[in-house]
Amino acid sequence: MNISYNWLQEFVDLKELGLEVPLVAETLTSIGLAVEGVESQGADQVFNIDVTSNRPDCLNHLGVAREVAAHLSLKLHTPDLSELPADLPAEVSPTSVTIQDPNLCPQYAARVMTGVQIDESPDWLKEKLQAVGQRPINNIVDITNYVLLLLGHPLHAFDYEKLGENRIVVRTARPGETMVTLDGVKRTLQPHMLAICDASKPVALAGVMGGQESEISLQSKTILLESAYFNPKSIRATSKALGLRTEASYRFERGADPEMPVKALNLACRLIKQIASGQTVGPVINENPVTNSRTVLRLRQQRIRQVVGVDIDPDFVTEILGRLQFGVEDGKGGSWNVTVPGFRIDVGQEDDLVEEVARHHGYDGVPSTYPAPSSAGHFLPSRTHEQLLMERLRGFGFYEAINYVFSTPDQEKMFFRAAAPMVPIANPLTEEDTHLRTSLVPGLVSSVRRNLNHGTREIRLFEFGHVFSRAAGEEKGP
Repeated sequence: MNISYNWLQEFVDLKELGLEVPLVAETLTSIGLAVEGVESQGADQVFNIDVTSNRPDCLNHLGVAREVAAHLSLKLHTPDLSELPADLPAEVSPTSVTIQDPNLCPQYAARVMTGVQIDESPDWLKEKLQAVGQRPINNIVDITNYVLLLLGHPLHAFDYEKLGENRIVVRTARPGETMVTLDGVKRTLQPHMLAICDASKPVALAGVMGGQESEISLQSKTILLESAYFNPKSIRATSKALGLRTEASYRFERGADPEMPVKALNLACRLIKQIASGQTVGPVINENPVTNSRTVLRLRQQRIRQVVGVDIDPDFVTEILGRLQFGVEDGKGGSWNVTVPGFRIDVGQEDDLVEEVARHHGYDGVPSTYPAPSSAGHFLPSRTHEQLLMERLRGFGFYEAINYVFSTPDQEKMFFRAAAPMVPIANPLTEEDTHLRTSLVPGLVSSVRRNLNHGTREIRLFEFGHVFSRAAGEEKGP
């Protein structure tokens, strides 16, 4: 993940506090966002960060800035994500959204904007995108990419006039349906794939890529902005089946913030109004809005001590979780009730909270100590007799053999006229390993034969091991 140093400064006052690039890189690495390299991009410096798959909240500049601000006790400046009032109020909504499978698309938000002037993006926007490796296309597409890199939530813009009946239907693909995606490839959709459709046909692969037929062009004047939350497993399956991986699918399949669709949409509308002279038509359409169902976990001071190995100041625990935007309330008996923000999908149990506290406290501040043994080890009585017998046998010149527990009925019958019923193996790896042995004798004889074949004449072997009997249904002793 490429993160711009200059972009981070819009959210955290780095230079004013003397936090130059090397110190920021060191800080990021120390809190689990390993910086693999730093590249110069004009007047900017770009961090190449290795973001683990369980931290999709850090696949954007605001998420990384949040971590830096929390660790260094700095103020985090956030963009305005409030909804714009409608420039052109509409008695009848200009579009509608129908979700046919809410399990695959729990939420879909959209807004129509008109009077849009498609053109090149301003220099500041193009420079931001180019710094992190994105190619500017036009102002509308660049704004959706900008919001993606800023907030981590993918958006898509449709040409409103190209949508059949000017409406959106979210459904799975029908057998044999095809569409041409933005990369110019005609793709045959499978029934498990979620598609964004108009009244009659697919116009986008949900969470993966848009379609050519509804693509924004220089002639577009009215657009429909999409901002949705899709099931990660569904997006992953579609992306894998088509061999199509995009910036959008990369984020959706890891888990987007279910509280972000409307916020991301609001920011995009604000930028389109500022940059492309767009006007909002009617309110935001939010199908299946997310209810307040945040997870609340109990965090105990005792558990922190047990896992980390040291006592951590309770005031630090409250402060660091608050700066990471967790809701923290004092509980009973040295504990806290912690509300997990929507963007932290990786936090689902108490030990996840312990990890948050520990990594910002610093693992280097935890002393290295050996665990204290609970009691001295000792052999069981049966094991003691076994050890004594093994020592005696070694004293008489015997060597211990250790053979596999596998055998075959034919091998057993070579030594025993009435062999015990053998336990078969459900999925044997070889024809010689089809059953579990009922005796140690065949294995010892095979070991003697193997040594004789290698020229060894004085052979004394013993073996302690388990044998198995189907009749008894349990292991036999050595």
